[in-house]
Amino acid sequence: MSAERSVVAPVGGLLEEQPDTMAHRSPISRAVLDHLSARLGPPTLCYSFQPEQQPRIDLLFVPPSEASEGAVTVCTLGMSEFVQPVPAGVPQPPRCELMLRLPADWPMDEHKLTERHTAWPLHWLTALARMPQRLATWVGPGHTIPNGDPPQPFTEGTGLCGFLIVLPVCFEEGQDVVSTPAGPVALFSALPIHASELRLALERGAGVLLERLLAANVDDVIELTRAPVDAPAG
Repeated sequence: MSAERSVVAPVGGLLEEQPDTMAHRSPISRAVLDHLSARLGPPTLCYSFQPEQQPRIDLLFVPPSEASEGAVTVCTLGMSEFVQPVPAGVPQPPRCELMLRLPADWPMDEHKLTERHTAWPLHWLTALARMPQRLATWVGPGHTIPNGDPPQPFTEGTGLCGFLIVLPVCFEEGQDVVSTPAGPVALFSALPIHASELRLALERGAGVLLERLLAANVDDVIELTRAPVDAPAG
């Protein structure tokens, strides 16, 4: 079953920190950082939008590599400090972090990261990571989050207007769970989707949407101009 959430993405307040200065972070965050470094390569940037707000969420940037299939990987750091109220019987750890992947040519300089057209994935990843603690809820695979009601495109030149939470495609089986001193931390991907895909997930289930996305070779690298998977061919 697909579950919708409503969030507002933050704007402004960009703070940069070098990943190699993170010795002061919690054992959970250090374990996540070590896991990403071992699987995808060491992060080269760490940004935080509105770092004065709680919970503090940082974004780790891992540059393109063979392991990441040539994409920039962005992963939250700090979300897993919160134990989500995952319902009994749901087979996922209560702690998680979120990821998304950007094309290798996505503008990454600090000026561009404050412009809405290029920064919206990062603002939204931050908002999604804060959502469980702020709303006393949980996120997991199959959940959908629209950009408003009705959903509005994230930026000009795209029809993408919501997210589907999925398992990361850049990890082999078992690599999407991090062992930490506080227990396992799951890694999930936030995949941008269209309004018609949001409707499909709500009406027929996220599994049906995911099957169509996989059949169309859609992965979790953001592609602003991709067509909806339920659009007519040709």
